[in-house]
Amino acid sequence: MSGEAQKKYEELKSKIEKTVNPYITLRIPIPEKADRREFFDLEKDQEFIEHVKDEAVKWVNSRRKPGKR
Repeated sequence: MSGEAQKKYEELKSKIEKTVNPYITLRIPIPEKADRREFFDLEKDQEFIEHVKDEAVKWVNSRRKPGKR
């Protein structure tokens, strides 16, 4: 597959995935004191992912205007 075709494929795949199972993608710079390997391993750490999801819900709820659900 050519580079251009691969890029279009990845874009389409991402759109389909987001439609079926909505998600966001964040870019988090590696903190200075973090171990590089351990930090990258967080992408696959289900416990970490669940923790971030819980924190995201708390964050969104804390910023809602009164009367909004």
